[in-house]
Amino acid sequence: MELKIDIPVLEHFEHVADTSNYVQIPDEWIVGLSDIVNSTQLAAEGGYKTVNFVGAATISAVTNAMAGNLQLFAFGGDGAHFVVPPEKSDLAKSALTSVSNWARKFFNIELRVGLVSVGELRQSGHDVRATMVQVSPNVKYAMFSGGGIEWAERQMKKGSFQLPPDVEAPEPDLTGLSCQWGPVQAKKDTIASLIVKPADGVIAADFEAVVSSVLTMFADTNSNPVAQQGPPVKLPTRSVLLQSKSITKKTNAVARSLQAIWNAFFAWAIFKLSISVDGFEPEKFRREISENSDFRKYSDGLMMTLDCSEEELHALESLLRKEKAAGKIIYGIHLQDEALITCVVPSIHQGDHVHFIDGSDGGYAQAAKKMKAS
Repeated sequence: MELKIDIPVLEHFEHVADTSNYVQIPDEWIVGLSDIVNSTQLAAEGGYKTVNFVGAATISAVTNAMAGNLQLFAFGGDGAHFVVPPEKSDLAKSALTSVSNWARKFFNIELRVGLVSVGELRQSGHDVRATMVQVSPNVKYAMFSGGGIEWAERQMKKGSFQLPPDVEAPEPDLTGLSCQWGPVQAKKDTIASLIVKPADGVIAADFEAVVSSVLTMFADTNSNPVAQQGPPVKLPTRSVLLQSKSITKKTNAVARSLQAIWNAFFAWAIFKLSISVDGFEPEKFRREISENSDFRKYSDGLMMTLDCSEEELHALESLLRKEKAAGKIIYGIHLQDEALITCVVPSIHQGDHVHFIDGSDGGYAQAAKKMKAS
């Protein structure tokens, strides 16, 4: 299904803070939300890869429910959000309920999910606007502004807009959801998960200038945690059990595990030996992982997972402290040694596979916690 609204497509990420590049989403359209309860505690217990996997499952489930036609979405580390036309509301509701039940059943994780119309958000004094950024020839990511989605997420955490649990919900279709790639080590000194939001009352142009300064700081550096040639090829032994939970077409736990083991070993062999199978080019696919990654995004504020040197980090933190003191921003930053990659790959033969990047030790969830505490 084609979008019924004309969403601008930006060629350069540096233009994401310019509000003139965004268009209003119609009142009738629906915002979908998901959020993991106690995600920072799960991260502290070493379960942040599971947090990312469950967060990305929202996008996978809704995309598959819509036969691949979900375009306006964003991954947030411990959840996700998306926007769909009103005629897709029932499909979105069913997918959200299913993925929430799946998270509870297989991981004992409470995944809050909710739906709210754009019109309801506007009536509450908040807007929902969107643009897209072309990150590679085959992939573009949605960006959101207007404050409506952020406000809706806060209200959902308080109980508004939530969909009730349904233990009878069928398992979601998570075809394409993958955690095949292990953590990637920082190429420089550290992986920084960064969230920058506008301070209350700040003039839009002032916030745009801050974002521009941050992006300029990293314009000429290799800040994508995923190397240009793609992630290193390792046998994902620690991810097999996690991956088995997404094989929802098999009901037997042993069958799920065996299928996951076979899938992991087969994929590892192809990439390790660089074997071309049925036209699939593993080296090209690995390069596309880097090109298609969402290591930077804009959703009512700037969110980035950056590979930083100590000098870059020092300059970044100095800038952020200065702009916060000037009353222009609030921010949170969390440092770790590795980044995680969680993938949604509808087909290995197409270049439109997407890859969600977050820090390995709490990433965006920890950054958000620090931002709220500051």
